[in-house]
Amino acid sequence: MSSDWRLGRTIEQLRELFFAALRDRIIGMAAHTRCGGPGSRQRPIEAWLKENAEGATWIALDDHEVHFDAGAPLVLCAAEFAECEEQLLRALLA
Repeated sequence: MSSDWRLGRTIEQLRELFFAALRDRIIGMAAHTRCGGPGSRQRPIEAWLKENAEGATWIALDDHEVHFDAGAPLVLCAAEFAECEEQLLRALLA
């Protein structure tokens, strides 16, 4: 998890925000960075994976595309995580 949602929450509290089938796929929290811009959320995810789950695949759910490189595994949730976003995520997880 690299979202600001993780600030002040435990991993268990974060998991409760998602539908049951997704909860076990949330495996950790990336370091918080204050800088924004291209790759500012992607880099901490990749660093966390390198240290804790080398070779694992990942999918980001985020409302700010700018924090990821072009082609990053991202489900853009511009306004909310609604049916359309859930369907896209389920397709990527399949």
